[in-house]
Amino acid sequence: MKNVGRHSTFLFIFAVGILLSGCAGAVKSGSDLSAVGAPAPPVVSPVSPPEPAESADSRIPGWNQAGALPADAAEDQDPIEDLIREADENYLNGVASLHRGHDQDARRSFDEAVSIYLKAPGSLVDDPRLVEQYEDVLDSIHRAEVDARAGGVGELLVPAENLRAITAFLSPADAAREEEKVRARNANVAYDMPVEINKKVVAFIDAFSGPRRKLFEPGMVRSGRYVPLIRRIFREEGIPQDLCYLAHVESAFKPNAYSRARAKGLFQFIASTGRQYNLKSDWWVDMRSDPELSARAAARYLKALYAVYGDWYLSLAEYNGGTRVRRAWVRSGRKADFWDLARTTRIRRETRNYVPQILAAIVLHKAPEKYGLTTERAKPLVYNTIFLDESLDLRVAARLAGTTLEEMIALNPALRRMATPPDYRNFPLRVPPDSGERFKTELAKLPAAEKLPWYHHRVRRGETLSTIATRYGASVYAIQKANSLRNPHRISIGQDLMIPGSAVRVAALDSMPVSSGTPDGTRVTHRVRRGESLSTIARRYRTDVRSLAVWNSIADPRLIRSGQRLVVYTGTRAGGPAPTGSHNARAGGAGRQRTATTYTVRKGDTLHGIARHFGVSVRAVQSWNGLSGRTLIHPGKKLTIYR
Repeated sequence: MKNVGRHSTFLFIFAVGILLSGCAGAVKSGSDLSAVGAPAPPVVSPVSPPEPAESADSRIPGWNQAGALPADAAEDQDPIEDLIREADENYLNGVASLHRGHDQDARRSFDEAVSIYLKAPGSLVDDPRLVEQYEDVLDSIHRAEVDARAGGVGELLVPAENLRAITAFLSPADAAREEEKVRARNANVAYDMPVEINKKVVAFIDAFSGPRRKLFEPGMVRSGRYVPLIRRIFREEGIPQDLCYLAHVESAFKPNAYSRARAKGLFQFIASTGRQYNLKSDWWVDMRSDPELSARAAARYLKALYAVYGDWYLSLAEYNGGTRVRRAWVRSGRKADFWDLARTTRIRRETRNYVPQILAAIVLHKAPEKYGLTTERAKPLVYNTIFLDESLDLRVAARLAGTTLEEMIALNPALRRMATPPDYRNFPLRVPPDSGERFKTELAKLPAAEKLPWYHHRVRRGETLSTIATRYGASVYAIQKANSLRNPHRISIGQDLMIPGSAVRVAALDSMPVSSGTPDGTRVTHRVRRGESLSTIARRYRTDVRSLAVWNSIADPRLIRSGQRLVVYTGTRAGGPAPTGSHNARAGGAGRQRTATTYTVRKGDTLHGIARHFGVSVRAVQSWNGLSGRTLIHPGKKLTIYR
C-alpha cells in the first residue's frame, strides 16, 4: 500500500505541474502583434548551466533541479512510460472524436497529446523514446486528420513545432572556438542582409545542427516547397530575401501549423494581425494558411516595422515580441539596437532568443553541407490559379483537375470546409500546373447541381438553427445565408432547409453505433439518453454490461439515469476481450471475427510500442493480459493481442 500511495501522489503532482505550466504558457499579452506558439522544453548544452528561470512555474513539483525524479519515486515507476501512456490516451480520444464527427473535441485531445511531450521536464526531454514517440504522434495525428478530412470533417491543422522555445548555451571557451569555425565556414557565403555572427548566434547554430538536429532538419526538407515562392514575393516587396527563413523558426515550413496562442500558417499570424494585412478568416477560409498570401502579408508587415526602426533585427524582434519591444526601444531614447535590448529584461527571453535563432537558421540554410545537415529539399510548389465566383466542392474540383483530393487539399490549405466559399468574388483555387485548361473545360460542362452537394433537412420540434448546424458540422451563418434567413432565431417546425454539404454529414451519428473503424480500446464518453440501458449501450460499443459497470463503479446495472456520463473502452471488456462468438468479439462489422495473436516481448519493447504496432491502445493490451498500470513487461513474456 505504501508503494501505491507514493505512485498516486507522484502522478497527481505531475498532472498538476503540467496543468499549471500549460496555463502559464497559454497567457499571452493582448498587445502582441505576432503571437507565440506552444511552449516547448528548453535545450541546454551540458557545458554550462542554463539561464535563471523567469517564472516559478517552469519546474514541475516533485522533480529535483536537474529535472530528475526523486530517488524513492524513481524506484517504483518509469516516468517515460507514464508520460507516453497519458499522451496516447489523449491521442486515442482524439481519434474517437474524429470518427464521431466531433472535430473540435478531437483538436483539443490532439493538442493535449502534443502538449504532454512538449512540457516533459528536465532530463526527460533528451530521452530517445520521447523524441521518437513525439514525432510518431505528430505523424499519427496528421494521418488521422487527413483521413477524416477526406470524409469532409473540418480543417486540417498540425501542431506548430516550436523552435522558438529552444534555448542554447555554450561555455565561453566553446563559444569562441565555434565562432571562429562558423566565420571560416561562412567566409564565402553571400547574404542579402546583415548576418552577425556572435556567441548567441553560434550557440543556436550548434543546437540546430547538433542536439536539436532531428527537430530542425525536417523543416529544411519542407523548405524546398515554399522558399522559391517566398523569395520571389520578398523580392517583389523590396525586403531581404534571406528573411524567408523566418518561416522555419515560426512554423517549420508548415502552412497549417497552429499554435496554442491561435497563431497560424507559415508566418504564424494571429487573426487580428492577419486582418490588418488582408488575410481574411471566416468559416469557409483562413488565408493565414495560404503560402502565397501569408508570405505577401509577412513581407508588408516586416517592411512596415523596418520603416519605424530602420533596422531588421529590431523589426524581427517586434514581429515576435509585439509592442513591448517598441516601448523598450522608445525608453532607450530610440538609440538602442537589438543586442542592447537583449542584454536587459525589458523584452521577453523568447524575443531575446528569436533574432539569434533566425540568424542561425539563415546561416544553416545557406550552407547546410558545411554543418553536416541534409541537402535534400522537397520539390518547389507549383500550380495554376483558377478564379471562382461560386462555391465548388473540393472533391468535385479534384475530379475536374484529374488529381487526388489529397493533392487539392495540399494546394489549398486555406480552405476550411472542403469547398470554395459561396460569397467570394475571384476566389483563387490552386490546381496542378498541367491541369488548368482541363479544369476550365470540365467546369464549364458541369451541371450547377453537382458543383456543391447540399443536404436537405426538415425542422423538427425543439430544434434550433444552432443544433441543426452542429449536427451537420456546418455553421449557423452558412445555413442562414444558404436559406436567406433574416433572423436565425425564427425557424418553424416542418420548415425545409438546405444545408451546405461541404462539411461531413453527421446528423445521424448520434443514433448510429460507433464506427467500426474506431480502434479497439479507444476511450469514449457516452451520455445516457432517455430509454437507454446498459445492455443497449454495451451493444453499441461492442462490449458487455459487466465491463460498463466495472469502468463506471455501478453497483446496480439497472440504476442509470438520463444524462449520466459513462466511460467506455470500445471493443474491449474489463479483464479481457469480449467473449468469442459474441457481437462484441467482432472488429470491423459483421463477418469479421476477431482473432488472437500471441506476441513475445523482446528487449527494448514497451507497451506503447507494441500497442502502436498492432493498432490498438495500451489500455486494451493491459486489459487483455490482466496487466495493471504499474506492471512491467520483460523480454520473453507472452502477450495476447486481439485484432
